[in-house]
Amino acid sequence: MTRPVCLSLFDYSGEWARPWLATHRVILADVRHPLGWRDYDKDGLATLGADARFWRNNFALLGAFRDVDCVLSAPPCTHFSKAGARLWNAKDADGRTAEHLDMVRCTLDLIDALQPRVWALENPPGRLANKGGTGLMQTELGVPRYEFDPCDHGDAHRKRTYLWGQFAIPARHPVEPATFTNGVPGGRNWLARLSSKDERRRTTPAGFARDFYAANKPPVKRGRGRPPKGATARSVRREIRMEPADAAALDALRQPGESRNDADLRVLRAGLASTD
Repeated sequence: MTRPVCLSLFDYSGEWARPWLATHRVILADVRHPLGWRDYDKDGLATLGADARFWRNNFALLGAFRDVDCVLSAPPCTHFSKAGARLWNAKDADGRTAEHLDMVRCTLDLIDALQPRVWALENPPGRLANKGGTGLMQTELGVPRYEFDPCDHGDAHRKRTYLWGQFAIPARHPVEPATFTNGVPGGRNWLARLSSKDERRRTTPAGFARDFYAANKPPVKRGRGRPPKGATARSVRREIRMEPADAAALDALRQPGESRNDADLRVLRAGLASTD
């Protein structure tokens, strides 16, 4: 059976999407990837050398992404982060703010078109949208659904991050943040001391990525496979949730005078015997 797709936008490192390879095919879309489409490798990873604005003129391609179950998005935060507030007026005047807002709007349009089961958009505290209700896209995004520091999920440093979207809140596995001593990374501000071009400033913390996946991976579907050790066919049958389409198909297989439950059990036993 074809695995569903996790589409990760503005993602060069692949850290946020990496855990999803356990159950999904993963597409990393970012302008830093080679231009165009690179098909899935043996692990189920593909790349698209484009940002979210690519879809504005290519919505006809969305049919190829009908299996998208999850969309992750980490749009550039340079023009939204409160760390750069002193430059906001200049960026507003020269069009940089408008350009990055357009990326976020295209992301939300894409999510609306795909209707994934899970989606999340990440950015730091600032003026994209915030808890104070004063963001540039406050109407579209609202207040953050979740906020965290990497040390809340096992990585020993702080970098406050907001998440908006439709997702289950991940369980926390907190650790004490390290300190910045003799150039060793740690503490609240060590990431800020890195060059703006250093990929570590943009990379999703691995601990958060694991916890987010654990909270949002697809539920295990029960089927008519081999029963667990010690289980009887009857106990397995009770665990099966019958969808309307399955019920209709079963009715077509019923023998004269046979109840639906008896027919279900007979078909189940036949299926189990065929796997031996």
